[in-house]
Amino acid sequence: MNKKFFSLLAVLLVSALITSTASAGGAVKLFGATFRLGSLIATGTFTGLGGYNQGVIVELVAGGFPVVTCTNPNGNQAPGQNSLELSTNGEQLVGPQDITQKGTAPMNVTAEPGPITGTQGGCPNDNWAAHIDFVFWTNASISVRDTATGALLLQQDYTCTTTRDPDSVSCTAVS
Repeated sequence: MNKKFFSLLAVLLVSALITSTASAGGAVKLFGATFRLGSLIATGTFTGLGGYNQGVIVELVAGGFPVVTCTNPNGNQAPGQNSLELSTNGEQLVGPQDITQKGTAPMNVTAEPGPITGTQGGCPNDNWAAHIDFVFWTNASISVRDTATGALLLQQDYTCTTTRDPDSVSCTAVS
């Protein structure tokens, strides 16, 4: 009787370990990633999120060259000259309520540049106010981390091309 009990207990224990390992999430992938302007907005669909019971954090880091308008203390405006490349980021929390039973979830994350100084914007000095009117995005990176452990689940880098008239951005995954 004891032998049967321990055999049954061993089978149940192995089953529990296999089940908990399988439900801990699979290989996270991103499908249909698209980018659009309004700062830089990335959308798409994640798969493989089943088992991340506390959700995941998505981070979009983007870089580019801003088009800047400088305003002097008297209110006169002029275009910025030789502004520096900027880097900005945005985050999205994909909570457990956002993850379907199939382990999918939508991505919608925005990287928006913050304020810059007059000098950073290519204005004569920091007495001038710099305003970013447009950004020619050149690169982006999407990272996904497990909220519970901080483990990196996915990182995908992109090169971007931005145009004016019409305003558009196109980003291509880097292998």
